[in-house]
Amino acid sequence: MIAVAAHLEALPKMTRAGYIMSVNYAHNAKVLKNLRQWANDNLPIYGSYIGYDLAVQILESSDSGKQTALKEIYHSLPYSEPQLRRRLRQFQRDGWISVENNREDRRNFFVSPTEKMLFSYAEYFRLMTSLCHEMRPSS
Repeated sequence: MIAVAAHLEALPKMTRAGYIMSVNYAHNAKVLKNLRQWANDNLPIYGSYIGYDLAVQILESSDSGKQTALKEIYHSLPYSEPQLRRRLRQFQRDGWISVENNREDRRNFFVSPTEKMLFSYAEYFRLMTSLCHEMRPSS
């Protein structure tokens, strides 16, 4: 993914001004607000980036077909282990994930998304794609 600053620097100065003026910010901001509201109402975000980042990490790992070890989650996200543990308990309690013992090493656990999580994020991705098509340049 190209960083925004690098993308803007690559445009000639006159093109940058035109590019900036070509966006319908009010309309597109409403589209983003609608997407965020849907996510807050239907996904395990719980009003924080911890929930969002944790869910994305679990989904990303599950797509590779391997189980996600709790240790891997703790080491891959920029939050404290107690914060992540608290959120994982909430995810499990609310039916977003399942947690299983590692049969080879009972001290370790694996996390998997439930059908509820997979379905909800499939809907989110569908909605996100649809809303991206609603975004438009300035009138």
